[in-house]
Amino acid sequence: MQIRSAWKWTWILVYYKGKGVQLTSNQKGTTVPASFLHFRKIKGATAVVIFACALLLQVPIAAGSRPQQSAGPRPRLLVFPEHQSLGRLTLLEHDFDAGDRHLTGKPYRECQGQFAVPPNLTLFLVANDALAQHPEILLEMPPDSFAAATFEHTTLADGGMAAIGHLTGLRYLSLDNTETSDMGLSKLAGLSALAYLELGHTLTKGECLAKFGGMKKLAFVNLSSNDIDPRCLNSLVGLPLLHEVWLGQAGLHDGDLAYLARLKGLKRLSLKDDRDITDQGVKLLAACKHLEWLDVRGTMVSGKGVLALKSLPLNTVKISGANVSDADARAIKAMFPGIGLILKSKGDTIPREMFAPLH
Repeated sequence: MQIRSAWKWTWILVYYKGKGVQLTSNQKGTTVPASFLHFRKIKGATAVVIFACALLLQVPIAAGSRPQQSAGPRPRLLVFPEHQSLGRLTLLEHDFDAGDRHLTGKPYRECQGQFAVPPNLTLFLVANDALAQHPEILLEMPPDSFAAATFEHTTLADGGMAAIGHLTGLRYLSLDNTETSDMGLSKLAGLSALAYLELGHTLTKGECLAKFGGMKKLAFVNLSSNDIDPRCLNSLVGLPLLHEVWLGQAGLHDGDLAYLARLKGLKRLSLKDDRDITDQGVKLLAACKHLEWLDVRGTMVSGKGVLALKSLPLNTVKISGANVSDADARAIKAMFPGIGLILKSKGDTIPREMFAPLH
């Protein structure tokens, strides 16, 4: 029989199920001891009494016929081939500095066999060429399996980029000296946690940068030793945390530095071995008001070009020694107190530091 209460329609059917009695309504179910009630229909007011009694008896309340346990982080199951190692795993501190080019940690284990990783461990994947040849293995692993990964000096190519893009927990990724191009690199667009991206000595021309607008945490990118289309550097402007860019030996010319002048948060810039960069071009960097570190070795930039950046907080400049007169060196020292001016001459194997930074 239907009973209409003053505040709403409530139908509750009490029935025995397993070890308890489940109360079901138009909203949800609740479990109480089987001995507590018998089959009958009751209205909403009685249900309130049942809930109160259940609480007094310290009976768990759940949405189904059994109490649900609170869900916590689960171990990550990593599955590699049993017969071959695909690299090695290193343990990092959870708050490791993703801007550090050379990550260090404690050895964990080889990438071989099946094993569970506790949720509190932060892993750095150092892949070998066997994994570069079969990156699809990564598609079967949880997206947060690794916080950092390197495929440096492997034969990883565009076909493996979808598998890398699956690892959305990555904060650090190095693809230096791999066979990846813009077509494949565009598949990394979903790596929104990435802070460090190494693309030196690849096949990119920079076109992939247009796909990286969602990488709002990206702080470092290396595009050195690639034939970069300077127009693609416009895509870097929309990355709010980007403060370090390496474009050494990227074939840039003076006018191309106008794109970099738009990076208002830029602090560190390498133009090493961009041989067509002169004092005229480097003056454009005066718009980068936070620039602290500049590498112009192997360019045509002279001491006078550095002096033209007098408004900047420079603390380190690396420059070809042949382009800096003694008088310019003294003027730079006076203009930027405590600056680290590193002069390197052609054929030198160790740079000569004239003025070390003050600490």
